[in-house]
Amino acid sequence: HAIAPRLHILLVREMLADGGELMAEVQEPARALLEAWLRRHEGEVRPSDLATAAALITITVEGAIHLQLLDDPARLREVGWRAEVADMVLRYLLPDPPPRES
Repeated sequence: HAIAPRLHILLVREMLADGGELMAEVQEPARALLEAWLRRHEGEVRPSDLATAAALITITVEGAIHLQLLDDPARLREVGWRAEVADMVLRYLLPDPPPRES
């Protein structure tokens, strides 16, 4: 994504030209891998519908990357940008921490 943003944009456009079937083929392995990871950690994650959670995370992260690619590709290399995306996903996945004592 960040290494050759223009090439990536062209590839995405080409993959969407067939109605998204090729894009789905490319994203399916990532979704399946994430779902398998969620199933291995089922008792540790918040979502109960793990297939839906895997799909939502895949779509959300891919969408964030692609929109950032169009807006300002250099940000994809920033540690802060990556940390915020990771934090967003982890806050969705992980149960709330216990309340702090005052």
